[in-house]
Amino acid sequence: LSTREALAEPALWWIAIASGICFLAVSGVITHAVSLGTDAGYDAVDSAYLLSAAAGAGAIGKLLFGWLAERMGEREAFALATVLHTFGLLGMAESQDSYPLLLATYALFGLGMGGITPLMAALLARAFGAVHFGPVMGLAGPILIVFQSVGPPLLGYVYDTWGDYGPGLWGFALLQVVPLFAMWRLRYPASATQGRGAEEASR
Repeated sequence: LSTREALAEPALWWIAIASGICFLAVSGVITHAVSLGTDAGYDAVDSAYLLSAAAGAGAIGKLLFGWLAERMGEREAFALATVLHTFGLLGMAESQDSYPLLLATYALFGLGMGGITPLMAALLARAFGAVHFGPVMGLAGPILIVFQSVGPPLLGYVYDTWGDYGPGLWGFALLQVVPLFAMWRLRYPASATQGRGAEEASR
């Protein structure tokens, strides 16, 4: 598989863009997590616990969605992670008056967040096979970095403009429609489909 052939494959772009949009929200929220808490009126320690809740749930999400991918499929698991991710963002925007609820929404966000990275890798492996996984992952990297680098300054700009993180979080939540659409549109290359059929037939 040449670089030209890989870049011409729509599956690479659907997976990279879907993951990139998710990472955009992740990088923005993680960077501003403590500031969001203090802006809502909580002290620095309580605000730091918000970040801890997201990180702890993220660790659980990696294991959970790895297990789910084997049972419901990589695309379906990725869509579910994105839905949790989205509800977490909406909860952050709308539940800032209740610390326990805000803590729960960070955990919900983290649960979905934790699934994105392993599911992205699983999708690329499914689409291109183990032999080509490394090079294809390398090609996806620059696309992901573009999205990740936009998240923190974009959320900061929205806060500076409106004086509130809510519009930015709502914007991030609405953007998650793109990964859901990408999973709906994603089709594996013919070689991957044939390989999967042969693997299942051999069992």
